[in-house]
This record gives sequence, C-alpha cells and structure tokens, in this order.
Amino acid sequence: KPKSQSLSRSHIRDLAVIYMGRIKFLIVLIFCFQTTFAHQDFWQVKQYDNIITRVISGFDFEEVHKVKLIGQMTRDLCDSLNFTDTIVLDFKHAYTGPIKSTYFIGVHDSLLNYNSDEPYHISHPIIIITEHGSSFDFESTLKLVEYSISNKKKISKSQKKTETVLRHSFFDLYTISTRQTEEIVQGKTSNLVESVLSNKYWREVDFERPLIKCYWSNGEYYFEAIRYNNSDTLIFKTKSIYFSQYFEEAAFIYINDSCFIFLNGNNPSASKKHLIEDKGKVFEYMPLKFVKINRYNFACSISYYSPNANTWEEAVTLLQRTLYYQVNNDRLIQNLEEEI
Repeated sequence: KPKSQSLSRSHIRDLAVIYMGRIKFLIVLIFCFQTTFAHQDFWQVKQYDNIITRVISGFDFEEVHKVKLIGQMTRDLCDSLNFTDTIVLDFKHAYTGPIKSTYFIGVHDSLLNYNSDEPYHISHPIIIITEHGSSFDFESTLKLVEYSISNKKKISKSQKKTETVLRHSFFDLYTISTRQTEEIVQGKTSNLVESVLSNKYWREVDFERPLIKCYWSNGEYYFEAIRYNNSDTLIFKTKSIYFSQYFEEAAFIYINDSCFIFLNGNNPSASKKHLIEDKGKVFEYMPLKFVKINRYNFACSISYYSPNANTWEEAVTLLQRTLYYQVNNDRLIQNLEEEI
C-alpha cells in the first residue's frame, strides 16, 4: 500500500515562488504591450444584402459591434417594406467624450472618402444616412431609415450641400436639415419599427463553441450560458455596454469605462459589479483588456501618472500597476504588485 505524501513548508514556498514568477512574467508581457502601444483609428465596413454599414472608431468599443446589429435590423426593415435599393449607414464614433448624436440624411451618387479629398462615386443616387456621436441608438436609426425609404424623392429635392464637422474635420454633406432629422428621431415610433426591435439579434463572437453568448432585443442585452446538450441559462442582462471582452468560457462586460461584470460560463453566473479605482488619464478612453492566466485568474495592466506628485519629475513619470481578478472568490485586486 503506497504511503501518503505531504508537502513540506519549503516545497509549498518553492511552488508559490514558481507560480508568482509565472504571473510576473505575464505581467511584463502586458506592460510591454502597453508601453509600445501606438494608436490609430480604424474603419470597419460590413454588408447585409442591400445594406452597407461603415463605422470609424479608435478601439473595439461595443458601439462598433452595435453597428453590426443595426445593419441586420435595417435589412429586416427593408425586407418588410420591399425596398431593395442600396442604403449606406455611415457612423462616426466620437469616443473621447460624451457628445449628443447628430443625424444627416441625403440621396446622392457619391460617398465621403476619409482617406482622400476624392469621394467614392456610385452608379446612381442612393440613401446615405450619417450619424456622429458617442453612442448610437437602434430605434433612432430605424426611424431615419423608414423615413428615408418613404421620402426618397422628397429628400433628393430638398437636400442641400452642407459643410459640417465630423470628428474634428470639415466635410461637405448633401443632407436635409439637422433640425428635421432631429424631429424624425423624436417622433412617434411606428409599429413596424417596434416589431423589428422586438426581434432577437445575436452578437458575433470569435469562438466556434463559446460558453457565453449575447443577443439584443427590446432595448436590452441578454447574456446566456450556453449548454450544447442542455437548455441555455440566462445569467445577466443590461441596457447598455461600454466594452466587452470574450474568452471561450467567460466574458468581461464593462458597463462604463471603469466598471465591469465577469460572466462565468463554466459555472453559469454573473459576478458583482467591480469598480476599477484610480484608472488614470494616460489611456483614458482605451478599453482595459484582461489576459487569461488560467480559468480562475485574469490580469490587466494600467499605465497612469501619480495623482500625488510633489515634483515635476514625479508628475511626468509613467507608473504601472496590475489588476488581478480571481474567479473563485469574485475578488478584484487593485494593485497586484503591492499584494506580492
């Protein structure tokens, strides 16, 4: 009969040193990414049958994914209205601060080219709806689409070439007045638009068999723990999302830039709300992404300037700390270096 074995204190200490060493190595990799970070805005273009969506943003905010859902909704609305001509939905995401959305509707045969002064030319005039703001709204966009389809000829006659500022640059747009587009958005929602908004629209994820999936319907996001051989379980819902990060078996859902909820697909559940303290101003608008240590632990680095600097040198010195989230006890460590 084999003898039972127990670990001595020295063995336990050695294992702890090895484990913490691995964590520190991963932290170094995270910090290297942060300190070599160079930012450039990006375009994303998608097509849903006769609907083309364009969105420009700085990071992979949830607003970028929201545009994909809007494209699908607009396609369904067009199907209900038997409208088969092309519609372009052009979104400019103002992510550096809260900005009230501005809407533009035009019918034209050219589309703004943000890489040069020459526009994209189209074979015939099409409906182009442009939105500029820090948050895009499903219902507002569908109202604009419905109005544009019913009043295409009217828009074409009444639109004017208007110089406007979009994301700190001047552009010429053919559009009806923004006062009129605001009246459309504030107007009554039709039964048809309400019907489209009541459908389920699933958010894309980059895994073949994720354990967490999300859909939007009737003004809320619903998150389900997926059981491929059993019924799925609703574990969380929210009206808005700032940013979301998915892993195969879990997800971090940010309600705003410094508050998240962890969704566990292995043990279907949602964590309490975790507030990230003293996030800092260096990458203020960049979503914080966690790195998976293992299925029970996740780490994320933050770069910041000292809020208590006494000298100029201290004021301009970039500091770094590591957030560490422990799944089993639902604990967020605000500064892992101090814990170590």
